[in-house]
Amino acid sequence: MQNIKTDIEELKALVNSKEMTNEEKRIIKKLLNYIRLNVKLSIFHKVISNKDEITELIASIDNLISNYEQTLNNSIEDIGYSFKIKRLKAMRESILANDYEYFVQDIIKDFQDEQELIDMCSLSLSSDYQRFETYFGKPIVTNEGRGIHGYKVDEETIDCIFDIIMNRSLNKSINDYVLTLKGSQKFDFKLQQLRNRRKLFEKCIENHDLLEGFIKVLMELVKVDDEYKDFENTYIRNKNVIEVIDSGSFVERLSKKYEKAKRIEENEIIDKNYLQVKNARIESLEETRNELFEKLAAVGLEFVLVQLQNKIKIENSKIVYDYSSKNVDNYEHVAYTLYNELIAFHNRTISSKDMKCQREIELIDDLYSIILEEKQKYLNKKDDIYSKMDITGKSLIDKHLSDCIKISELENSSRRYCVSPMLSAFMLRVISKLKHIDFEKLSETFLKESDENSLKKDYDEFINRKIGEIYDQISRLKDDDVPINNL
Repeated sequence: MQNIKTDIEELKALVNSKEMTNEEKRIIKKLLNYIRLNVKLSIFHKVISNKDEITELIASIDNLISNYEQTLNNSIEDIGYSFKIKRLKAMRESILANDYEYFVQDIIKDFQDEQELIDMCSLSLSSDYQRFETYFGKPIVTNEGRGIHGYKVDEETIDCIFDIIMNRSLNKSINDYVLTLKGSQKFDFKLQQLRNRRKLFEKCIENHDLLEGFIKVLMELVKVDDEYKDFENTYIRNKNVIEVIDSGSFVERLSKKYEKAKRIEENEIIDKNYLQVKNARIESLEETRNELFEKLAAVGLEFVLVQLQNKIKIENSKIVYDYSSKNVDNYEHVAYTLYNELIAFHNRTISSKDMKCQREIELIDDLYSIILEEKQKYLNKKDDIYSKMDITGKSLIDKHLSDCIKISELENSSRRYCVSPMLSAFMLRVISKLKHIDFEKLSETFLKESDENSLKKDYDEFINRKIGEIYDQISRLKDDDVPINNL
């Protein structure tokens, strides 16, 4: 561990640096204040006095807890009492443990500044620091379940990130490696799409006769529907007129009796000679379509069939495929190819030896080879970068590639940070040292004897004042009119 004193000198120099933004200087000053607080707390255990007062305080807390528990046992339901008991027990436990953690955290605002520092710096290292995994498989900041002050920074982790960011040669090598790797990965989706498309066309060739029958049925269905469209429209018009006549007055119904009878007779003829014939044809075609659909869906062509059903239509008595040039996926491309193959084959514009599905497979193979060659160029470049790395860089790539990618994404992000990632890593490292360093050694590092005597006097007064405030809190807890959250 580097000497914390050296870090402080570096921080003081940064405060006066013209390269730092005002926001960064504000955060650095907060960190320096936090360090000073830790120096003072390092002698906290040495200067606590008034032991008799503390004993009396604990007795008073025990008595108050007993009274509140007795009140609750008498079946007086008051959530406020439960909260008061919990608060007093936490206070008592902290004082008995002689570490005054609850005591200090509940009163001294500087500990909130520490969390602000951690949040600010961590957020600058990741847009969501709780999901940012480090080289050691832990979050940068781990919540130990102790509330807002319960975060712990892993010093070794921050050192590692800091070293990567600060080591220019290593930093460039890792960035180049990651960018080249991601460049090669851009081709993966297209290659997978081509593989999937090729499999679909292979299935189409294997089941060509069934698909041809399916498409013919779909075309026949739209033709039948169009063939009887005029009769259906006439039938609907007559039905609407009959309903209007029936809803009229007695005189209106009487005057239009002949017209109603005429339309009823016409509808009976349409229904018997046309609509019933159409329904029978449709029913037979749908039965055939459903049988073919079931067989083809079983071999993995279900979504191609759905596209064919949705896109084959009839316009101006001509069968068309409602093709969309936007966002064409594999299924629509295959469906459209099948439709064109059937039309072209029946129009004898292609031979059975030169079917469109087979031609598509040949085109896919050619395109696949071209894309694969382009991807290999990136992979060769990536391997070349790796071979020129030192042992540290190779170790990071081998063991922590996903984290290297995240660091690279962070550094190449266009996001504007209040505190730069480099400074954030440095500041988090300083905080982590403070959390791991021994209190007594810390005070010995910074304090002269005269400073310690002065601080002892300050803390004698501090403890006396805080004990008085605790007494005041207890007296306020007795007053049910005081809201708990105001304490």
